[in-house]
This record gives sequence, structure tokens and C-alpha cells, in this order.
Amino acid sequence: MVMVKGVDKLALPSGSVISYLLENESVYLVGKANSVFEDLSVTLGQLHYHLFQENSILSSLPLNSLSKNNGVDLLFLSELQVLHDISSLVAPLLQETFAWASRHFFTSSEI
Repeated sequence: MVMVKGVDKLALPSGSVISYLLENESVYLVGKANSVFEDLSVTLGQLHYHLFQENSILSSLPLNSLSKNNGVDLLFLSELQVLHDISSLVAPLLQETFAWASRHFFTSSEI
């Protein structure tokens, strides 16, 4: 959700302000935020399976840094994978939200 305070105090040129229903956009963005997390792995089995896929964090780790056969290491790697997945899923939503806010609330000289 984007909250803008002080909009009523902005010195906007008369006649250049277009009415926009913020409620509709807010509902869209909240719905998008909720749907992002539907793509996350939810069981330990799914997490372990995801670790051995091409786009997993294992490919970015040095060889022999952690044991892929040790249950404790796999649990730790699974937690890292979830954090990586969350950041990957949320980043585009944040970019979209910022782009929307900049189009509706800022002029090009303020960005």
C-alpha cells in the first residue's frame, strides 16, 4: 500500500490534476502482494526438491561449503532458499509499486 501525506499542500498547477480512484489501485496492489506468496514452496520436501533445481541458491555457493546430504545443512539451505524466493518474488512488486507512485505523485524533477 502506498500512503502519501501532504498531497493537499502540494502546489499543483490548476487544471493539471486528474482525478484518480486510489481505492481501485490499492485493492489491485494488495491483491498482487497476497498472490506473490502463493508461489513459495510450503513443505520441507518441496523445499529440498527446489534446492536441487537450476535456479536454486546451491548453484551460487562454493563447492563443499555445506553438505548436501546433511539434514541440518539442508534445513539451513532450505531456509536460505525461502528468503531468496521471497526477495525474488517481492522485488518486481516493489518496482511496480514505486513506478505507479512516481507516475501518480511525483514530477520528473522530484524523482
